[in-house]
Amino acid sequence: MKILLEQTSTVDFTYADYEVSRSAGAMNGDFLHLDGGGPLRSAIDIARARGSLTVLDAGCGTGYGLSDFKDQVNFRAPLPDFKIDAHGIGLSDVRSQFDGGWRGKERLHNGYISLAIGNLATMPIKPDYYDIAYSYQVLLHNSQITPLVSNVISSLSQDGAYYFDTHLTQQQELDSLLHSLDSKAWDVVSKPLTRQFIGGEDTRVMTKLTRL
Repeated sequence: MKILLEQTSTVDFTYADYEVSRSAGAMNGDFLHLDGGGPLRSAIDIARARGSLTVLDAGCGTGYGLSDFKDQVNFRAPLPDFKIDAHGIGLSDVRSQFDGGWRGKERLHNGYISLAIGNLATMPIKPDYYDIAYSYQVLLHNSQITPLVSNVISSLSQDGAYYFDTHLTQQQELDSLLHSLDSKAWDVVSKPLTRQFIGGEDTRVMTKLTRL
């Protein structure tokens, strides 16, 4: 197993180094730029090379991040809608109090994006299926990340990748999980990231797990 660590401190990132010219919605610049790419860039590259894409937003919240993610791939690949199989999983329909929730949003219920309610740590997820899975600002709020990460990576295709961010306070559990993986089966890239905000800093670890 290969673990690469690189310290990065920044106020912001731009998207200029890779064709993304429209809003990236919930995919903030730091998450886009892990290992010079991130989940969106990887998804665009896969879509261009293969002519199709399967993607999982593990902890999709409102679902708009996934919708925007899919739009970005459509815009840059480009592919017809039916060639991008996009799924989101969240603990609840968090938009239930707004305009009829997920299912009241035509943009999210057009036959090409599916949203489901479930516990990512315990629910069955389609195995060996997704090219790209990501959890952005999801594991930060979980006291135990091992079962969630283990469940999501079981859903990856043969050369699929899972991107997620964790707090530095979760590093011991994350290290234990990463070292338990078969080094012949998984590649690991982790990058400590410190973003500076007015009045403080937010330090997280961005990780990419890839099937070899």
